[in-house]
Amino acid sequence: MLDDYKALVEARNAYAYAPFCLRRADSGARVDAVLWGIPVVISGPEPADAPRFEHFSSAALDRYHGQLLHSDHDSDVLLGVASVTFWGFAQGRGGRFTTARALARAKHIAGLGKRSADDGAVIVEAVRSIAVDLAQARRADAIARAMRLKHHGLAFASKLLAFIAPATECVYDEVISLRLKASTDQRLIALHVPTVGQHRMTEKAQAYVGWAELCSSTAQGLDAAGRPWTDWNGEQQAWRAVDVERAFFGLGRPSAD
Repeated sequence: MLDDYKALVEARNAYAYAPFCLRRADSGARVDAVLWGIPVVISGPEPADAPRFEHFSSAALDRYHGQLLHSDHDSDVLLGVASVTFWGFAQGRGGRFTTARALARAKHIAGLGKRSADDGAVIVEAVRSIAVDLAQARRADAIARAMRLKHHGLAFASKLLAFIAPATECVYDEVISLRLKASTDQRLIALHVPTVGQHRMTEKAQAYVGWAELCSSTAQGLDAAGRPWTDWNGEQQAWRAVDVERAFFGLGRPSAD
């Protein structure tokens, strides 16, 4: 599929993962959780908005997360990590919104769950080091560093990278893993690795590096061919690695038969 530019454009245009995030709660307004001392509120579509989200911009949501993760303010970085976590769990199979589950996951990252979590200072230092790794083209170091954080397996670690540097990075989650495994393209099959568990970390890092390189090079090819994709709000956008991955993700889980 990655050689079929028409199919990629159509798949990216049809991408319908809900644009949820966490934002700082205004004074006196509703508060959905307090994470690292930060009052936050859920922001995103209503069930009636699905699956078109035409009043939203996925590019704007990416910029929001990127600005938080690159911020000089520690609390912004922590909010960015919590919001990326929330986003990653806010929609389940069949397009169902799962914001209660997503908020619970964000609370776990902030140390409010039953399992131990990294201290906020450790998370901030890791995110800033990951950003430096990516700026200096050390992708393998960046994904390995992200996976060393507690509660951050390959799927979530790759989400951090994707929002820190969406032009070159992308997500490698269970859906991507299953689609790579089910592919008839040997390039894609070779990049398959299970995403669960804290084992085979070197193999996972290598698979991520190969997948991100392929998505990044495909994005460059699409741009060179003059094939933009169209965001939910109608704006045409240039391709990034994360957009190629989202087109692939949008095909859904492969059938079991």
